[in-house]
Amino acid sequence: MCYSATFDGDLREYEREYGAALLLEAFVPLFRQRVQDDSIRIPKCVELTFESPRDRLEEEIKQAIVEYRSRKTRELEQEIFKQKSRMVTAERKLKAKASQAVLDELRIATYKIEKFVGDIRDVNRTDRREEDRRIFPFWYAPIVIDEGAGRRTVLARYHCRPAGKPSTFDKEYDGSYVAARMSLQELWKGQYGKTHAMFRMTSFYENVDRHKYEQRVLNSDERAQDLTLVFSPRPHIPLHVPCVWSRWDRSLISFAAIIDRPPAEIAVTGVERCPIALKRASVERWLALGSDIASFHKALDDCERPYYQHQRLTA
Repeated sequence: MCYSATFDGDLREYEREYGAALLLEAFVPLFRQRVQDDSIRIPKCVELTFESPRDRLEEEIKQAIVEYRSRKTRELEQEIFKQKSRMVTAERKLKAKASQAVLDELRIATYKIEKFVGDIRDVNRTDRREEDRRIFPFWYAPIVIDEGAGRRTVLARYHCRPAGKPSTFDKEYDGSYVAARMSLQELWKGQYGKTHAMFRMTSFYENVDRHKYEQRVLNSDERAQDLTLVFSPRPHIPLHVPCVWSRWDRSLISFAAIIDRPPAEIAVTGVERCPIALKRASVERWLALGSDIASFHKALDDCERPYYQHQRLTA
């Protein structure tokens, strides 16, 4: 796992299934920061959890969402205005003299106006869609943690920056949204056995070289081409993915999903990794900090072995 993943977007389910109350005190500043900071990427399905607030903190989150939607709408309307001006200029030039360059200007302006109008609808919509549950590195997603005061669901960045590391860690280790099992006691020794989390995944995406997927050698005159594959467990079950996480400072909680060697049906596609999926009973062991390392090893060994069906998303 996985340059991208989909997850169970119902935050209320985390409360029901794992007894992990939403740590709303940590949600509020994150949603407030997003009002003016587009680097904070929160999936739409998380946002929609707060359409009908239940208490004061959820009201604050909803207000921050409204302010964010308002800002994005204003920015997109400004872009539409620019493109309409561009279109008017192109139409004026077209009347004077037709040229491919002017036709291209008109085409591009028309395309961008349609795109920005669609973006405005998407920012403000409140219906749920499948794509709302997908995340990428540096996006925020719900994870279950236990710091000794009971389980909590927090929003954490899908790219772990260990406490004490400089912010440049993100670029130097740009793949740290995953943690290889073999590296847990090395690169992740500050988190393994100390700060564990669980991420409820439903499917994951990987890129693979086309020639590897086709099980052939790359021709000397051929360039490698990427294929995007999505893997989903069959039967369809939630994947309880073990993670390590870190609180870098008061403003950043981040996590990495633990991966291992892939089962045969994934390996045959050329993909060389797969998220570990804990058995439901092993989730308890994984989150029970204070146990010895052998107990955590056992939790990682005692995992689900679903069959992963894949689908090609690119030709």
